[in-house]
Amino acid sequence: MARLNRESLEFAREHITNYYDSDFFPKPFEYKALWANWDDVTSFLTSKDISEYIIEQPRTFASIKPNGTFRVVHQLDPISTLLYTSLAYIISGSIESARFPVDEYVACSYRIQINKKKGAFFADGSGYKGFIKKSRALSKKWPYVLVTDITDYYNQIYIHRLQNIIEIADASMHAYSRDIEKLLLHLNGSVSQGVPVGPAASIIMGEAVLIDVDNYIKKSGFEHTRYVDDFRIFGTSTEELRQFLATLTEYMYHNHRLTLAGEKTAILRTERFLAEYLDSPQETEKVKIHDTLAGIQSFQAAYGTIDSEVDEKDIRPSVLAQLMKTIVSSDVLNLGLARHVLRKSRKYRIRSILPDLLDNFTYFLPVISDVILYMMEVTNQKFVQQNVERILDIISTNAITAYPYYREWMEYYIVNNKALLKQEDVIKYIYKHASIRGQAIATVKLEEAHKAVDWVRSHKVMLPNLSSWDRRAVILSSRILSKKEMDSWLASVEKSTDNFMELMTIKWVKSTR
Repeated sequence: MARLNRESLEFAREHITNYYDSDFFPKPFEYKALWANWDDVTSFLTSKDISEYIIEQPRTFASIKPNGTFRVVHQLDPISTLLYTSLAYIISGSIESARFPVDEYVACSYRIQINKKKGAFFADGSGYKGFIKKSRALSKKWPYVLVTDITDYYNQIYIHRLQNIIEIADASMHAYSRDIEKLLLHLNGSVSQGVPVGPAASIIMGEAVLIDVDNYIKKSGFEHTRYVDDFRIFGTSTEELRQFLATLTEYMYHNHRLTLAGEKTAILRTERFLAEYLDSPQETEKVKIHDTLAGIQSFQAAYGTIDSEVDEKDIRPSVLAQLMKTIVSSDVLNLGLARHVLRKSRKYRIRSILPDLLDNFTYFLPVISDVILYMMEVTNQKFVQQNVERILDIISTNAITAYPYYREWMEYYIVNNKALLKQEDVIKYIYKHASIRGQAIATVKLEEAHKAVDWVRSHKVMLPNLSSWDRRAVILSSRILSKKEMDSWLASVEKSTDNFMELMTIKWVKSTR
């Protein structure tokens, strides 16, 4: 088995700092503890074989899609995230070398181009324009096209096959491929299918698996292009492509345990394909959105800044407000346009979209992360005074309370906003309805935190029965105790635990007093 090296861990740290740990979750406070004790962390994570580390189960929630269905999304514990991100970094060069060359526009999405300074995995630009370009070129060459994609792709990736593919791409990666296999099996509770949905490292794993599929299509004599799991395969006739669809379906099942989505599979004449898929108003708008967001790697726009060029007329409050009205007038949320408007408005603190956003809050749940990060940027004392009852009404609706994922984001918004934490009704809501973790974080941030000492004391005794995430939050909340009481209790916790993340949290909390 193999060990991590400091280089891979330094990359992982930069990636998590500049981007995210999971594409679907707020970044947890625990990373502050890890960065504050980085020498201890690197010593610990390079001290033994990767397979020897204890892997905790990830947090899993159901996140709604615009069509009303749900997908499971994941947030790994911070130590597992460092391990997984470091491993993805180590194999990334081998995976990229095994893919079709960039200029062939076969594998168009997520081209790997490591930037150690920024902690970036991927080249700027989404690759979507190349996908459209190749689709258009092949449409002129062939009379028919098969369009299809994979059902629930990330959750269906066959882990044992992933290990084989990494090793085939580069035999020197054998030990690391086995460690990735074991890590994913631990995260899945020994189930051999699925990679976590959220971490950028899973994108590397997803693209690795599709190297084999891309090669199979080419060896079968067909030209194609692909964007993530969206395939466009071209041929001479409907029957030829139908026969290949049957062959491809069997191949993907037997070799990868993957299934093609029947409702998204069709064989079309290329004239119709051009009209419906490439030249339709919806597709034209989609390309424009991809262009606008080029260079933004998922949550870079959320946790960092938007570095793409800005069309000044596109950031006028009136323009964004009009775009917002266009969004809410549609029966199905346009994810790309919604993210574009929310991210532009967040960057420039534009409030003109707020009325439509608050009036249609549940409609925007598929982009809840962008909604909350935008609201955190524009929420001030005046906004809170004018809208506190409305905010409490929103977080009390069944659309929020019935789903842990949305409660998670709403709690994040509340407990990280000083103006909201000054409202008595908000504080009452937190201690009545919020999770233990949300209550703990709010306790630390209250202006009159000393009034919550009883909460900390009552939860100290519960520590052995709490989840690891809640345990760390209660440890954090001990910061509001007197230094003597805090030190005494943390010393006893330190003696009773061998959990490294807890030990780093304790050390960090002590250092902040």
